[in-house]
Amino acid sequence: MLFALGAAAFFLAGGRPLLGSRPAQVMHALVIDVSGSMRSRPTDIEALVRDIDLPDGHGFIRFELSDALRQAGGPRGDGTDYSRMGEIAADPRITGEVVLLTDGRGEIDKLYGAVNPRRLILLRAPAPTAPDASVLSFQSPGFAPEGALVMLHGVVRCDKDAEVPWRVLQGAQELASGVVSLRAELPASISHSQLVTGTGVARFRLVLDLENDREPANDEATTALQVGGRVRVEYCVEPGLTPELDGLLQLLRSDSRLDVRVRNDLPLTGPELEQTGVVVINNLPLRTAGMAREQTTRLADWVHSGGCLFMLGTDGAFGPGGYRGSPLENVMPVRFRPDDSSPRRTLLLLDVSDSMNQTLSGGVTRLARLQEAAVRVLESLGPDDFAAVVGFREGIRGEVRFLHPEDPGLAQAMALLRAQGSTHIGTSLNQALELLPANGQNTRILMITDGENVEAAGESDFAAIAERLAQQSVRLDIVLTGSTGQAWSLSLTRGAPTQARIWNLQSGDFEDLIELLDQALADADRDWVLNDELAVPGVATLLPRLVRTAPRLESSANMLLRAERGPDSWPLLATRRLGGRTACLCTDSWGDATLSSFWQDASFRAKLSEALEFVLGGAGRVKLVLNPLPEGGAELVWTGHGDPPAEDLRTDAGAPALLHSPGRWFLASWPTGEQLSVFDNQRLLQRLPLPLPVPAELRATGDDEVFFAVAEEGGIRVLQSLNAWKPARTTESAERPTDISWAPALLAMLLLLAGFALRKR
Repeated sequence: MLFALGAAAFFLAGGRPLLGSRPAQVMHALVIDVSGSMRSRPTDIEALVRDIDLPDGHGFIRFELSDALRQAGGPRGDGTDYSRMGEIAADPRITGEVVLLTDGRGEIDKLYGAVNPRRLILLRAPAPTAPDASVLSFQSPGFAPEGALVMLHGVVRCDKDAEVPWRVLQGAQELASGVVSLRAELPASISHSQLVTGTGVARFRLVLDLENDREPANDEATTALQVGGRVRVEYCVEPGLTPELDGLLQLLRSDSRLDVRVRNDLPLTGPELEQTGVVVINNLPLRTAGMAREQTTRLADWVHSGGCLFMLGTDGAFGPGGYRGSPLENVMPVRFRPDDSSPRRTLLLLDVSDSMNQTLSGGVTRLARLQEAAVRVLESLGPDDFAAVVGFREGIRGEVRFLHPEDPGLAQAMALLRAQGSTHIGTSLNQALELLPANGQNTRILMITDGENVEAAGESDFAAIAERLAQQSVRLDIVLTGSTGQAWSLSLTRGAPTQARIWNLQSGDFEDLIELLDQALADADRDWVLNDELAVPGVATLLPRLVRTAPRLESSANMLLRAERGPDSWPLLATRRLGGRTACLCTDSWGDATLSSFWQDASFRAKLSEALEFVLGGAGRVKLVLNPLPEGGAELVWTGHGDPPAEDLRTDAGAPALLHSPGRWFLASWPTGEQLSVFDNQRLLQRLPLPLPVPAELRATGDDEVFFAVAEEGGIRVLQSLNAWKPARTTESAERPTDISWAPALLAMLLLLAGFALRKR
C-alpha cells in the first residue's frame, strides 16, 4: 500500500500543483539625459540618482539618452533625440513608469510621440551654480571685395546677470575686444567693422572670456567670408632659384589676375590651403621641403575637394622628386613611372648583427624598424620588378631568391630574420656581387646597416668592391643608420662615384629611416630623366630635357603635348579634371640657352597657356555667394561673369541646391563642415567657406522653462525631486504563482523509503 501511495504522489508531482501567487517585481526605467548641454552637471546628476529610495518590489533599469538610447556607460552624442524613448515603451521588461532626468533641450513633440504622457515623469536636472555665457551666432557677409569694410555681427547670452569680456580674432591676431553687460537669458549683440585685405578665405572668431564659465565648449564661434580680387598662387620651388631665370614664374607674375607667392615648402595645413587658388610645385623634391610622402595627403584631399595643382620639373619633381607612390601621384594626369621602364632587380641587404636587437623609443627593436623599411622598398617597386630580401652579419644569411614584390616568399624571408653576431660588410658585399649576373644593368643592391664594420678589410678591399660594381654595372645604395664618414664607405664612393651612394641617418635613432629610404629610392628614379633632343609634334623647337612618365588612360586626363624619340613617346604637357583640376609639365622652366629657346617657341607657349587657363579656371574665383534665410536653410546667389547654370546644382552636402529663379538656388538646411563644394553636373563652380558655429545643443545649457511648462499642460508630471513620487505599475503583468510540485515529490520519496524499510524487515 505504501508503494501504491508513493506512485500516486509521483503522479501528483508531475501535475505541477500551484499554491497561491505573488506579484512580479515592478521595473521602472531611469533615463539620464547625457547630451552636450547636460555635461556641465554630471556630478549633481550622479548624486541625485544615488539618493533614490524605491519601495520593496520595485527596481530600476538605467538608460542614457543623447542622439540614441543606450545602456549606462555607452557612447554619448551631442544632441538630444527624445523620439528614441519609444524603445523603452516597447521594452517588455519595463512594467512601471519612465523617469527622465533632462534639461528639456529638445523637441517636446518627439517626446509625446514616444511615451504615453501618463506613464512619464520628467525630473528636472539640478540647477547649475556657475554661470554659462555662450555665443548664439556669429555672422559676416559671404563675399567681400579686397579692401572692403565688412560688418561682423555676433549674438551672445548668459543664464545669469554678468559682465562678459569678448574678443574678435583672425588667427592669433586680436582685432577687437570689449565687455558686454548681459541680463539673465536675454540675448545681446556684439558688432565689429573690419577691413579685409588679401584674397581667398578670411576667418574670424568671436571668443567669450567669462571667469568660471561652466561650459567652455560654447564660448567660441567662427565665421568665414570669401575675399575677392586676385587668385592666390603658392609657388613652391627649390631654394636658391633666381626668379628672373624661371620662365613659368615670370609668366604667372605677368598675369594681373594672380597673386604669386614664392616659398620653399608645400602648403599642407587647412588655413593655408583655404586661402590658396593654385599650388605650383616646380622641381621641389620632398626631401628639400622636409616632408614625407604621407604628409601630402592633405594636399591631395584639397585637390579632390576643388583645389588646383600644377607640377613641373625633372630631377626634383614626379618620381625623381620623391612623389612616386605618394597621394599626389593619384591626382595627377600622368603616372610617375614610365611604361617603358625596364624591370629592376633589387637585392635588399639588412644588417642582422647583434646591435639590431636594441630597443628604440616606442618599444620596437631596430630589427623591426628594418623590416618596416623592407616593406617600404617592396611597395616602391613595379609589378614587373624583382626583389630579394636577406640579412647579413659575418656574411649573407639565407637564400637569395628574386621574386615579384607581391610574392609571399619575400614576407616570409623578412619574418625569419634574427639578429645576432657581428657585422662583416666587405665579405657580405663580395658575396652579393657573386650572386648577381656579370652584366647587372638595372640591378641594384640596397644595404641598410649601422656601419659598424668589425672585419679587417682595408681601403684596397673596398676599392676592389667598387671596381666590381663598375664592371658589373650594379648600383649600390648604402643607408647608414650610424656614424658618418667611415673609412670603408669613403673608399667605396671614391672608387665608384657613379655606382655607389651613401645615405646617412644623422640622428642614429632610426626615427627618420623611412624618410631617408624614400630619398634613396627617389634618387634611382633619376634614371628616367632624359638629357637628349626630343621632338614635340606641333612645336618647331626641339626639347632638350624631359622626365619620363606614363599617360593616365582615363577620361578625366587630356594629353596636350608629347615628346618623341624615334618610335618612343612620353607625356610632356597634360591636364586632368577631378573635384579640382591638375596639370603637369614634364620638363624644367629654367636652364641653358637650348631650354630657353624651347620656352620662347610660340606653339609651346600657346599650349602652356591653354593648360594654365584650364587650371586657373577653377581657382578660387567667386561665382556664388551663400546666404542664410530667415526661415531656415540657405540660398545660393550667382555673382560670376556670364550666364548662370539653368538647372539644379549638386553639392557635397548630400542635398541638391534647387533652382528657384535665374541665378538663385535654395538649400533646405544650412550645410555643416568647413566648406561647401557646389557643382554644375561634374564641373566645380565654387568651394564656399562655412562658419563654424556653436552646436545647437550647446547654445544654452540651463533648463528650458517653456519645455517643462508645455509638458505639464500635456499631462506629464514634472518633479524637482523624487521625494513626492509614488511608484506604480503601469502595464498588466501576470501574477507569479508558487510552484509546490516539490511537496508531493518529497512525500512520494518518503513513502517509497518507508515501503522498502518495511519490506526488508
